[in-house]
Amino acid sequence: MRECISIHVGQVDVQMDNAYWELYFLEHGIWPDGQMPSDKTIEGGDVFFIFSETDAGKPLFHPKQLIIGKEDAANNDAHGHYTIVKKFIDLVSNRISKLADQYPGLQDFLFFHSFGRGTGSGFISLLMKRLSVDYGKKSKLDHIGSSVAAALRFDGALNVDLTEFQTNLVPYPHIHLPLAIYASVISPEKAYNEQLSVAEIPNACFEPANQMVKCDLQHDHKFDLMYATHAFVYWYVAEGIEEGEFSEAREYMAALEKDYEEVGVDSVEGEDEEGGEKY
Repeated sequence: MRECISIHVGQVDVQMDNAYWELYFLEHGIWPDGQMPSDKTIEGGDVFFIFSETDAGKPLFHPKQLIIGKEDAANNDAHGHYTIVKKFIDLVSNRISKLADQYPGLQDFLFFHSFGRGTGSGFISLLMKRLSVDYGKKSKLDHIGSSVAAALRFDGALNVDLTEFQTNLVPYPHIHLPLAIYASVISPEKAYNEQLSVAEIPNACFEPANQMVKCDLQHDHKFDLMYATHAFVYWYVAEGIEEGEFSEAREYMAALEKDYEEVGVDSVEGEDEEGGEKY
């Protein structure tokens, strides 16, 4: 049996967890207490693999796996990475280690967290480094809803293994930042009246409203202007981050942008060559 450990970190994810697990209930036709309606059956197996000690009206997670702190990161990534982490990193790592020992078929860690905030981005980055040392052979996938886990929870010939899923998703090792997009998004009222063609669905992927992450191409320009005057740098340096990390991050982003441009040029040239062969 393939087993995964889901790790939820930060205020944003905690607030989204209820909706996420409600989606699991709908997809599997299960009540919130982990039981199935009496008039339904699951073909070929037991559905209770996804639940552990849950009762109706009570939290879905085991009390021993809930770690709660009173201090937040105040939307400061450095505070979550350098300050809060000192209080909880060992405790969280030990809990994960004990949980991992219970699953001989452990394959992956699924992370649920925010980007560019406080605890969700600052704390999780150091936790991922710790897990990379302790579990170097396990893959770590940032999770978008239930889409990634759907291949494990339902029968199918494609992407039934998360390692294969990761390989297909990231064809180039240095380009590992895919953008999650949902298309086409049609309301239930229009589902029976509107149909999109195969050509329209890819075009919908480029619509900003369908993208799960808002990408502003001007952010790097604004960063350069602000960093030139050292605006807000003190907020992060005071929490323990080194000022040189800002310059390193900017250089990394410039190199990554160049890599994407080169891959884009190669892809266009490859399509042109194929088109020339046809004609």
